[in-house]
Amino acid sequence: MYRDLAHLEGEREDQAIRTMHLALYVISAALQTQKIDESMRYLLRAFWNEFQPTFDESVYQALCAKQIMFAEIGEISEKRLGSFWRNLLDNLPPERRVGKDDDLQELLDDTNRLYNYFCDDSAPEIDFAKELEPYWAAIRLPEEPEEAEEYDEDEEPEEDEDDSDCYDDAEENTLDEE
Repeated sequence: MYRDLAHLEGEREDQAIRTMHLALYVISAALQTQKIDESMRYLLRAFWNEFQPTFDESVYQALCAKQIMFAEIGEISEKRLGSFWRNLLDNLPPERRVGKDDDLQELLDDTNRLYNYFCDDSAPEIDFAKELEPYWAAIRLPEEPEEAEEYDEDEEPEEDEDDSDCYDDAEENTLDEE
């Protein structure tokens, strides 16, 4: 996720913390579908230990208690677009707003994978790209159409009279020789 964000925005000082807040939101949302048993506590502890210098014990406890974290940052819904996504879309340069952006799609795919990793196996998968689409469509620029020769398909090509006479003359010459 961090790499995808760097491709989209360039290097920013706050990128690591923004990415971690997004990840914590996605994990906490996925955990709403999950039973928190010993194996899940072990997984969450391992995850928390990896980022312990950044976050204190309360993050681990909030995840185990299935509290939604950083919804104001990571949520994508009809009612709300989290600040992470809003800032990302608002700051995309015009050349990145044309058609489908591969780096944005990769970030959304990574977000899906993270959610699906932490959610219950029986929970429906989430598609963050589908959720983001209305917001993305609002800022997306139309692709420039390829310039094609103007051709009116209702118009039939005109026959050149000289060409048809040539064909008839050649046919007559062939008959005369026999």
